[in-house]
Amino acid sequence: MKFHQLTSEQRYTISVLLQKEMSKKAIAEAIGVHRSTVYREIERNSSEYTGKYTYTVSVRRARRRKRRYQRPRKMTPEMWRNISKYLRMGWSAQQICGRMKTLGRMCVSHATIYKYIWRDRNAGGDIYRYCRFQFKYRNHWLKRDQKSLSGNRKSIDERPACADGKRFGDREMDLIIGPGNSSALTMVERSTNLGIIRKLAKYKTARGFQGRNR
Repeated sequence: MKFHQLTSEQRYTISVLLQKEMSKKAIAEAIGVHRSTVYREIERNSSEYTGKYTYTVSVRRARRRKRRYQRPRKMTPEMWRNISKYLRMGWSAQQICGRMKTLGRMCVSHATIYKYIWRDRNAGGDIYRYCRFQFKYRNHWLKRDQKSLSGNRKSIDERPACADGKRFGDREMDLIIGPGNSSALTMVERSTNLGIIRKLAKYKTARGFQGRNR
């Protein structure tokens, strides 16, 4: 069931119809939403003191809740300190986001948290060691961030003229990542088109494969 964010006009209509003692089902039909939306709205945005639902109080509480749960665009140093504390306790990024929301604190998305874990790791940090899912399973959130760190990578269009496919010994190598973190390395000798495929049980980079076969 999809959640509907009520407008100020709908909240005003709810308050008026409640004063007329209409049923919540009838109110839901009047404003064009499911009755569960009306029940939830009344429960969340009624006055803490009187327990009654009024237009003024409902709008104020809804705006306050929106500001509280609104996610910032960037990680702040204070936010990272708090998140790091929970990470070292073995919490997942999703659990941390939920905890921050419960405490009414600002927090970035769980994907952003994993990106910062990756950056901390590349800077020599050890927070990744505390990830309860061993961090490697979260790499699909980090591909874009990891790719930006490979500044020395050259395009195939920048290949020197001598490697035009006529010289024996020039090879093209590619890494294939399959489901379940399985991987394989393909090598093609350009002058003869001789291809070799090797399954990688442990190493997931061409450099790791070369190091194993020295």
